[in-house]
Order: sequence, then structure tokens, then C-alpha cells
Amino acid sequence: MKDVNFYWQEAFKFTIGAEIGGDWINGGYTNDPLDPGGETKFGISKRAHPNEDIKNLTVDRSKEIYYKFYWLPSNCTPLVTIGFPLTAFVIFDTAFNCGSKTAKKLLQKCLIGIEADGIIGSQTMKAIAKCEDLNLAESILIERQKYYDLIISKNQTLKKFKNGWTNRIKALSKKINELSNIA
Repeated sequence: MKDVNFYWQEAFKFTIGAEIGGDWINGGYTNDPLDPGGETKFGISKRAHPNEDIKNLTVDRSKEIYYKFYWLPSNCTPLVTIGFPLTAFVIFDTAFNCGSKTAKKLLQKCLIGIEADGIIGSQTMKAIAKCEDLNLAESILIERQKYYDLIISKNQTLKKFKNGWTNRIKALSKKINELSNIA
């Protein structure tokens, strides 16, 4: 099995690539008035990180933010350590796109007998250990699509992001299936 750093690096590359859409020169910089995050670069939003100089954000600084605010709080290192690197990969990208607490709740919705409270404790970890990594990761993606559908139903202005979100889920599913062959 590959180590934690391998999966962290792969997850970062996937997520930043999805966020910037290949625009490495500008880091995918946007300031869309319909985007609840507001000003955004490398997927880092001013709303989530009000003290960051978004327009002048570097790739290195964005990587630090991804790790500190999304990988670590989403319990990705322990997930890889217990043999669930694909689940960690999906949880990280979901945390970055939907928030860490939401990502953990979506994970918990896939587990039998676990309350979806967004807190990954010993009961959640024991329930995860009873699963198969790829199946759990795919189940989280299904819950993520349901989450997007729900937030769009509550706020129709977000409908403009639906195709992008759906395509990202498809790309993420493809990536974790590729990774499952080397896990």
C-alpha cells in the first residue's frame, strides 16, 4: 500500500486541478457574484478564508491551506492509515468543496448504525473498518450528489454549478477507480 503522503499529494493534485480547470496562470481566479464563496483562487474562497489575499495567493500557500483546513480536519491521515485511502481521497475533495463537517456527515450517512453528526470518533472508525474502501468511497459520492441536489432545491441560483459538480463527481469516481488498482 502507498503511504499517506502519496495519497495526500494525489488528492491535492486532483482537487486543485478540478478547482482551476487547467488555468495555472491565473489559478482559476474568479469573483462570481452568484458564487457564495465570493472571490476565489485555486478554489480558496474569501468567504472561507477572509484573511487571505485571494488575488495574490500562490500554489504553495494554497497547498498549505488545503492540508491544514481540509485534509487534517477531515481525518484523512487516519483513514489512509487504517487502509481507506480511497475514502480519504473522496472525503478530502468533498471537504474542500462542501466543508469538512458536511464531508464527514456524508461519510457517516453511508455507515450502518452511525449518527451523521460530523464527528469522526471511535464508533465511526469501527464502522468504517467493516466496509470495503472503494465501495464506501463510491457511496459517499452518491451522498454528495444528493447533497448538491438538496442545496440546489433550496437555492435555484446554484443550479448553474450543477453540471460542474456532477462532472467533478464523475471524474473523482474515475480517479478513485484508477487508484484502487494500485492501492
